[in-house]
This record gives sequence, C-alpha cells and structure tokens, in this order.
Amino acid sequence: MLPTSNRIGRMNHELDLCEEAMTHQLASLSRDARVGLLYPGEMGTAVANLLRHDYHVVTTLAGRGANTARNCRQAGLEEVDKVREVVRSAATLLVLVPPAAALQVAEQVRHELTARTRGDRLVYVDLNSVSPATVQNVAALFTGMPVDFVDGAISGPASRLATGCTLYLSGMRAEEVAELFEGKMAVRVLGDAPGQASALRMLLSGLTKGVIALFVEMALAARQAGILDRTLAAYRASYPGIMEVVDRTLPTYPAHAARRAQEMVEVENTLVHLGLCPTVIQSIRQLSETVAGCSLPGGPGKPWTVPEVIEELHTQGVLKRSGEVSSPGNVPPLPSPKGSPDGRETKVG
Repeated sequence: MLPTSNRIGRMNHELDLCEEAMTHQLASLSRDARVGLLYPGEMGTAVANLLRHDYHVVTTLAGRGANTARNCRQAGLEEVDKVREVVRSAATLLVLVPPAAALQVAEQVRHELTARTRGDRLVYVDLNSVSPATVQNVAALFTGMPVDFVDGAISGPASRLATGCTLYLSGMRAEEVAELFEGKMAVRVLGDAPGQASALRMLLSGLTKGVIALFVEMALAARQAGILDRTLAAYRASYPGIMEVVDRTLPTYPAHAARRAQEMVEVENTLVHLGLCPTVIQSIRQLSETVAGCSLPGGPGKPWTVPEVIEELHTQGVLKRSGEVSSPGNVPPLPSPKGSPDGRETKVG
C-alpha cells in the first residue's frame, strides 16, 4: 500500500486531469455552439468575421442583396433558408438591423420559437442602435418565453471593429455574451439591467451626429460664401480632433444617411423618455433626415471625400432658404417629414 502522501499526490493528479478534461470539453462545446445572426449587413458581417474562427455562425440570406450574400460567403457564415432554422439551431442570437426594424424582427423571432429543439434557453442579444424604451419593448415580447434578453450596443465603425470599437452589454447573461468576444474586441459589461447599454449608445451616437450636423451647417455656409477650402484648412489647424471625427464619418453618409436619420429618432426618443425636452437634438435629427432625403450618387461603392459631400449637398440646395431672409430670431425650423417625432408628441411602443 502506497504511503498516505503518495496516495494524496496521485489523487490530486487525477483530479487535475479530470478538471483539465472538463475544461477541454466545455471549450469544445463552446466552439461547437451555433451563434445566430440576423441580419448580416456591413456590421453583421464584420461581427461574423470576428467569431467564425471559434464558433459556427449561422444566418439566412432570404431577402438580402447580392453584396450581402457575397460578404457573408467570404466571411464563412453557414447559410440556411429561413429565419426559423436560425432560431431553431442557435444558442445565442445576435440581432443587427436598422432601428425601424428592431421590433419587427423580434416579433418574427418570437413567432419561430416553437421550432426550437434545443433544451437550453435562447440568448437574444439586441445590438441595434435603438433607445432604451425600444429595448424594453423588445424585451417585453419574450416575457414568459424560453429566452434570456441581453441589451447590446456597438460603438464605432464596422471597418475597425476589432481595433476601434467597443461592445457594451447589459443584462443577466451579459457576461456570457462578453465571453464570445473575449480577445476579439473591447467589451464592457455595464450591469444586469437591459437598457443601460442602449442608453450609453444613444448618448454616444447623439454626440457624434451632432458634431457632423454642426460641421455640415458651417461647411455649407463656407461653400455659400466661397471660402470652403480656407475654412476646412482653418478647422484642421484649430480643431484636429473634431476633423478626425468628420473625416472618418461624413464620407460614409452617402451609404448610411438613412439609417443614421433613424438613429437620431431613437436618440430623440431617449431624451423624451427621460423627461427632457430635446432642443439641439431635434435640430440634428431634422438635418439628418434632410441629408438622408438627398440623392447622393455613387452608392456605397463610391469613395467620398469631405469636400465632395459638402459640394453635393450644396448643389442639392440643403439648408438654402427661399424668399425673404428673416432675422435670426424669426428663422423657422426645418420642415419635418411626415411622422417624424418632436419633443412633445413622440411615443415609443
């Protein structure tokens, strides 16, 4: 019979082996887990590229365009025919859609929950750029369902997801979602309550779009005065940090202006539901909608520059007034498209 010290040493060694085997098994299960993605646009495809080496990312291309289909295949996503199949097989579902579609897609997922054959609960991660009130409405759809809701928000451009973006999460299972992205991008868990991540995203989004809106207005004034080039040079000399934001963001507006106008509606809704009266934010939203209503030729494939965007907006008469010029105190606000919210009438849900 082995001495007691040897028996204890052997037992500890065997326990270590068991623990190592269990850790390996859990890691294998994690890698085999399917992550669902609805829907794979520019940001969704970038997220898939981060995850595809460690997880099976499954999506559907039903109703998507040729560019999205090509990007998804290059990213190595597993394609299925219908949303139902994504919901059925996924352990975690990441949802990235335009703000106006967030509730509709959640309702679609809720309808397909009966197809699930897995015994676990679906983790639904809302990564849309929406207000906390919209997040609460989405989460309420899954009350009493085998779903755990996590509020998420990505701050930064899809082109720099791994190096220049931060993923904010809040919800009871936010830590588990954070593990999916561990070592792949910056992640911050804000707490257990859904709504915290989306609130921060709205505040970040409103500030960025506010900077762009103010710049557009000043640059259009400079173009009207015939001093655009000199104004841009002066801005770069005096405000390099602001111009870094402008150079990074404004050239993407021809491809993303409509979505950003929707996001500004959500930002305005956020202030309203906090009991505040949007003032500057309302004007930013109006200008964003005006820019979104312009026809900017070239589409997402055209590489725009800041002067080119300003010249095109100038050509299309953005901010130009007709009739007599009023004194500053009597200038009316930009006309709002039908159905746009204002600080007193906006309701969500």
